[in-house]
Amino acid sequence: MNWWMDLMPPEASADTQHALRHQNKQRTLKTSGSGLTPETTDLVMLVRPRKSRIYFLRRFFDYPIKLTGDTLGNLA
Repeated sequence: MNWWMDLMPPEASADTQHALRHQNKQRTLKTSGSGLTPETTDLVMLVRPRKSRIYFLRRFFDYPIKLTGDTLGNLA
């Protein structure tokens, strides 16, 4: 994670706080709006929300799998 932060610092387009997770590690980044933006340089890491899902039997399942009513309903 440190290697990526050195190579491509995260975008700082607003005063926000981002939680970055990778391989069971988490880091909280605070950006100050006055840093690098995608409009000024290509060497910036874009921070976007992500939702992982599994497409199985023509239905979407949450990932990681959780035993919920939606999961059981998708299997029926």
